[in-house]
Amino acid sequence: MCQFDKCYFVASSIITVCFPLQGMAVFDSKDALWIIPVSVVAGIAAIALAGGLVVKLVFKKSDKVFLQGQNIKLPMRLVDKQVITHDTTLYTFGLPSTEYVLGVPAGNCVQLHARIDGEDVRRPYTPVTLDDFKGYVKFLIKAYRKNVNPNFPAGGKMTQYLETLDVGDAMEVSGPFGLIHYCGDGLFEVKGGSARKLSATNINMICGGTGLTPMYQLLKYILNSSSDRTKIAMIFANQAEKDILLRDELEQLRDQNSAQFRIWYTVESPPQHWTYDVGYVDQKMLEEHCYPASNTTVNLLCGPASMLKNACLPNLAALGHSKENILTF
Repeated sequence: MCQFDKCYFVASSIITVCFPLQGMAVFDSKDALWIIPVSVVAGIAAIALAGGLVVKLVFKKSDKVFLQGQNIKLPMRLVDKQVITHDTTLYTFGLPSTEYVLGVPAGNCVQLHARIDGEDVRRPYTPVTLDDFKGYVKFLIKAYRKNVNPNFPAGGKMTQYLETLDVGDAMEVSGPFGLIHYCGDGLFEVKGGSARKLSATNINMICGGTGLTPMYQLLKYILNSSSDRTKIAMIFANQAEKDILLRDELEQLRDQNSAQFRIWYTVESPPQHWTYDVGYVDQKMLEEHCYPASNTTVNLLCGPASMLKNACLPNLAALGHSKENILTF
């Protein structure tokens, strides 16, 4: 884990005291087990009594976590469906109560499970809600329908199934999954065969279509933090302007955090008076709208495989970005 809950002391004045670490006291609160040096507890208590200070032990209690691991499927009920674009819907699922969070670290995803035409189907999805969002979780999901894409005539099994759900229907979920964990303040932990830690002052987010969703989760996590000063440049590629997901939300975040976040769009079929780029992500676009290569610039990619393979990876390499600083969701 990158960050650990801490117990702390609240008093009418701030005191710094050093105590020898002799013996440990164990406090078993409702949601956490705390192990604290006995001498620290005794010393603070003595100072409080001698100085007449009001001292209160405060334990940061963890929220109840819904997810129980990658091999445990749990049901959650659909409580709302909101059509966002012609092919994209925002699904809101309820957790057992408002005391629960889903339990997905920034950068991770879940798997949704369904029985479709006699087959067990599961697909990964990233919530667009942060993990401090209690009682509910939201997913922004694009439907891949039959006979729309000639290269994919059957469409997507899971996304078409999700479109048939009514409010009150249940889905199973498991997780969390993912090799990329954002710990805050620019620190990434990457698991797997090339496990490593990266420290970023700048992040380039390059995404296409619903590849926005892990970026959006991470973007909100960073911009909502009072301490995280990591700067973000996003290039968001789509077929047409109407396909740009969460545009209002993205531009509101940009306007509210103009010194920290900037965004650039590119579409294949532009409308009249379009002021952004047209066509595939290329080297010129990356050079003009992303942060330059450095040891503290991390590149995050998510989108169609052809976009990543043919446009993003070779052009980032040509601009001097190292493989170690390129992460793909």
